[in-house]
Amino acid sequence: TKIDLEDRWFHPEWQKLDATRQGEINKLKPIEVRSLRKETSSVTQGQLYMWLEIRPDWEARRDPKVELEGPEKKKFEVRVICWKSIEVPREMGDYYCQFWIGDSRKQKTDIHWRCRYGKASWNWRIKIPVTLPLDSPEKGRLAIQLWDQDILKWNDVIGENEIDLYKFFLKAYHEKRTVNVFKLINDAREKKLAEEQGLITEEDLEEEDDDSGSDDDDEDNDENEDNDADEDEDDGGDRKEDPNQDLETGEEPLLGEEDTEAADDGDEENKDKTKKKKKKKKDTTNSDDDEFDEGPPPDPKEAEKQDAEYFVKQLKELVGLGEIDSTAQWIKLTYHDRRRGKVYNRGRVAISIEILPEEEAEIRPAGHGRSEPNSNPYLPPTTGRMALSSFYNPFALCVALLGDRMAYQILCVCCCIIILVALGFLGMYWTSFYTLLLSLGIA
Repeated sequence: TKIDLEDRWFHPEWQKLDATRQGEINKLKPIEVRSLRKETSSVTQGQLYMWLEIRPDWEARRDPKVELEGPEKKKFEVRVICWKSIEVPREMGDYYCQFWIGDSRKQKTDIHWRCRYGKASWNWRIKIPVTLPLDSPEKGRLAIQLWDQDILKWNDVIGENEIDLYKFFLKAYHEKRTVNVFKLINDAREKKLAEEQGLITEEDLEEEDDDSGSDDDDEDNDENEDNDADEDEDDGGDRKEDPNQDLETGEEPLLGEEDTEAADDGDEENKDKTKKKKKKKKDTTNSDDDEFDEGPPPDPKEAEKQDAEYFVKQLKELVGLGEIDSTAQWIKLTYHDRRRGKVYNRGRVAISIEILPEEEAEIRPAGHGRSEPNSNPYLPPTTGRMALSSFYNPFALCVALLGDRMAYQILCVCCCIIILVALGFLGMYWTSFYTLLLSLGIA
């Protein structure tokens, strides 16, 4: 964008904006919104919010400078929970994950030693302090790396990925509340899927509850009005003034036959109307009962089966074998081979991300890793790791340290060696054994 300063200075409308007022010092020009474009294209590349002042030298020295301050800095805490991994294309390895945001210190989980078939389990919490708002959107990316720990040589990077958290940082900063990243994403997906399939969402249920409450109020008001109308009809003869009533004596004259018949017909019509109203209300209540009828009672066997499945699910979650919940998501890891120019899939990692203000983090404390206080949320013990019982069984220890294939290969080699040693040992006594067989007449 370009601004012609000479045209601005000599423009009368521009000079009117700078007209001094009594008691006003350093009057600022209004904010301008300038479109940013390239010389080779007419497409807008963005917008710039700015103001422009042109002042004489003496006026600039007289008025104080305008102090420009950025938005208030606030401290937040990012809690990343690394649950487990799957589909890592290695039979065995010593895996750990590493996380960092922008220029923060790199933090890693503990090592899952001798992990088999890429199914590592960490259940490890990492806390990363951040100050919002960030200086650049590039510093709002969460980097994830999966490493293989080696003892004799350098460690290897198996796969990596990045998650853009900048918009979630802005949401947490402006709304001043806790933001659970993947819970927001999963809830939005479920809502969209429900709308596409025509299913009922939680918002629809809340609206129905509000509508039902208003309908109940309307029905109560209608019933009260009907009752008042019935009372008015019953007591109408006492309260209403009859135009045929004698003003002097206050007594009502005798009615003729036609008048009595008309009165009887009016009473019968009122009775019929009240009966119809009561019948209509009864029909509506019956229809409502039919709508909310639960139907036949559930099968007790099916109920027991559901209770058993729920108990097993809770037990698996307690020991760390359950599925990930709505606050977690599987993140795909890739490896970029720069020599061949190919990208390989290297498994997936289940993680949870939560952004908390500093005050909320103090109210809901959580320890690093699985240390105390192990809460918000509770991290169950890891699964699939080496147990102490394997050290007492040499075969189990061999399988745990070397893997199934290597252990079976070593076992086959040991069996072959034992057979060869046995044959060599028996070969020394083969002549004596053959002579013994000849003497016995067997050979």
